[in-house]
Amino acid sequence: MAIAIAVGFAGSIAIAAVRFSGDRLRSTTARMSVAWAVISVIAVGVAIASRHPDPLPQPDDQPLQQVEGEYRSSKACKACHPDQYASWYRSYHRTMTQTATPENVIADFSDVSLRFVQGDYRVFERDGEFFGELDKPGWVRGRGPERITVPLRQITGSHHMQIFWFPTGANRSLAIFPVAWLVDEQRWIPRQSGFIGQPGPVPNTFSLWNRICLECHTTDPRPRLRSDGPDTHVGEFGITCEACHGPGGGHLDANASPVRRYRMHYSDAGDQTVVLPTTLPHERGSQTCGQCHAAKTVIDQEHLLDWQENGSSFRPGDDLEASFNLIATENLAHPTLQLMVKQNPDVLRWMFWSDGLIRVSGREYGAMRDSGCFTRGELSCMSCHQMHKSTDDPRSLDQWADDQLAPGMRGNDACVQCHPVFATVDALEHHTHHPAQSGGSECQNCHMSYTNYGLLKAIRNHRIDLPSIASEIATGRPNACNQCHFDRSLGFTALALQDWYGIEPPPLDADQREVAAGVRWVLQGDAGVRALAAWTMGWPEAQQAGGTDWYAPYLFNLLDDPYDAVRIIARRTLEKLPEFSGVQFDELAGAEQRKRALQAIRKQWTTRAAQQGLTPGRNENPLFDARGASRTDTFVRLLEGRDQRPLILLE
Repeated sequence: MAIAIAVGFAGSIAIAAVRFSGDRLRSTTARMSVAWAVISVIAVGVAIASRHPDPLPQPDDQPLQQVEGEYRSSKACKACHPDQYASWYRSYHRTMTQTATPENVIADFSDVSLRFVQGDYRVFERDGEFFGELDKPGWVRGRGPERITVPLRQITGSHHMQIFWFPTGANRSLAIFPVAWLVDEQRWIPRQSGFIGQPGPVPNTFSLWNRICLECHTTDPRPRLRSDGPDTHVGEFGITCEACHGPGGGHLDANASPVRRYRMHYSDAGDQTVVLPTTLPHERGSQTCGQCHAAKTVIDQEHLLDWQENGSSFRPGDDLEASFNLIATENLAHPTLQLMVKQNPDVLRWMFWSDGLIRVSGREYGAMRDSGCFTRGELSCMSCHQMHKSTDDPRSLDQWADDQLAPGMRGNDACVQCHPVFATVDALEHHTHHPAQSGGSECQNCHMSYTNYGLLKAIRNHRIDLPSIASEIATGRPNACNQCHFDRSLGFTALALQDWYGIEPPPLDADQREVAAGVRWVLQGDAGVRALAAWTMGWPEAQQAGGTDWYAPYLFNLLDDPYDAVRIIARRTLEKLPEFSGVQFDELAGAEQRKRALQAIRKQWTTRAAQQGLTPGRNENPLFDARGASRTDTFVRLLEGRDQRPLILLE
């Protein structure tokens, strides 16, 4: 009706213009009147369609997508911002949460039966819907068959892994299906095997999606927790336009006027009806990202009760620390955190190194916030990342979507934009003491090393810092130098740092002075450190710096690790080595089957070593000689010092 009224009004203007100009219809006045009439019709139509997007048919047993209040949904942005909408649509932010449709599911549902130590499962598709079969979880009450089939209605992820959810029957709550799809490897694995978690055969199907996951995987989440199960509503699945730019109602209302829109095009003043994080002060702009990419807790009990009903009060442009207590290095003594620690003494170790630096993926904001480039400079998330692909970027949308880095930001240009003194080859090599084209002259390798872990890989820590073996001794966190020089000891690194930069070496014990740092990480680190070590052995920079001939015995040890995720990463690294190309090893098989397969691989390797001899690498005090013979006493002694504390990294 509103559109019809607008059309009638615009038509009246056009007729009046024609009558006024008579035969001079082609006059400037008439042409302008007709043009404005057409523009008015289009503008009103777009505004109305944006305010009232077509409702989606949705089941009543899963979270409901429903825009409320000042929110309008991403569809409302498309008409006026088609380029930005297109790049966002191809991003992994959009696909954080999706409904399980044939367009969104990339996993194999061709009626697949799966057998793992954790249990037997079946996945299949029927008439465009997806289902999973499993043993009845313990939390399902009532009598009935021991095997149940559940509809898989919702998906988390599309970049590295797809995880599926099914309704529990308790209002709009969801439970997690126990198997997940690895995108790169095109295979199903037990979901718990894709994460560093307490080893064990029992799968966990119970889910906290309605209490935890929705916070960072949807836009405008409202948990609406109830005694009979959560009645969860969200504005939209995934991270959409309004998550970063704020609710769009005011922006749409203001710009329904074409006069205002065109005036804004020629104005230097920003549009105050929408938030542009790139134009905010660097602290506030980064906090827009921090609402998801930060470790945070509620402020107090009153805040918790409000969040359980209404979700986060934070809106882009706000002070994030007024809405949440950020878990950062300087506030680990906060009462909320101390209560968490009292309830579970290991909870901080599951997210942080002992000095408070984050160790898991997806929580980069707190680390960046601790960086001198942020506290003393103007560094922000947008210094390196861009949320929309620029029109002059030659990369494809798929290439851009991987980490959403701006052009050139994978290399030293990211740092040279603020530190131009290192732009020349001579200045760079004088500073790094490495050839300009080597990994040792890549700023990020030294100052943002791979000490975060998540989704079966190492990730750069976002606290821009100096390489420090003192930090490794204090926390167990691998130091940047030895991530490349995996085969060299802390003693070697300490002397280099003293010689080049005047850093006084800390006290070192005999093993730290003489045994390759990578060997100690493999044999003595906790499960997270071992996962980082397994990944680092497959990293081209480490392979080039230290060679790979000596890797095999240590990878064999990691292939026998009690944590599934460590074994998966070790198998991936083993397959990259030429001498093990084509080797078959099922890291998720039962213990006896894995033991037999590993014995066969080990025998093959030692036989070849005995016949040909193998260079043990340049690692200091290698625990295996060139023929693969073990220096058993040293190996066992180091292995007995392994950190065996259970670890559940909160990735």
